[in-house]
Amino acid sequence: MLADSLAHSMTQTPRKARSFTTPPGTDQALPLLAEIATAPCPFAPATPRQPLALYGAGKLGQLARDFLTSVGLDFVMAIDRNARQLAEEPAWTGVPLLQPDEVDDVAKRETRLAVSVVTTPYVPLERSLAELGFADIVPFFDLAESFRHIHPLSNGWFAPPLTAEDRENTRRTIVCTKNLQSPCMVFFICVFFSF
Repeated sequence: MLADSLAHSMTQTPRKARSFTTPPGTDQALPLLAEIATAPCPFAPATPRQPLALYGAGKLGQLARDFLTSVGLDFVMAIDRNARQLAEEPAWTGVPLLQPDEVDDVAKRETRLAVSVVTTPYVPLERSLAELGFADIVPFFDLAESFRHIHPLSNGWFAPPLTAEDRENTRRTIVCTKNLQSPCMVFFICVFFSF
């Protein structure tokens, strides 16, 4: 079932993350590929709703601000743990820029928070924001995806399922690189040449 982060039940669909200390070898990569290829995606593009705030006022936050302006979607504030420093930048003139602990509890519960940060993994950040009381948290690009009919911005998170040919080409790439010595090279080749 595809679901926006806030489904009809008003409970957030949790995201999961998996990390590896080293890139997976062939023995791990092939089962991971099968898992990815067959797992249903519980997420869909996030619908815009008000009030809306951005979390992250760095370069991606500025891109998100410009994007929202171009599609005619207002946001009420930007939130960043470095708000005091970033407030001095001309890019944020006229925008309320707050640190997370400066946002009141009502706003934390009622505001859709679009995360526009790429310098930290999303899932731990989402969890820490939820622990601070933010109730409706979505990745910015999930929100941007709902505007594809009027704006081309996308990061490719929403793609059609892998075809049998896609899976076979990826499998062959993984197998042919198993004898290479560099795990980084294996990862690069698998990602770059598989699609």
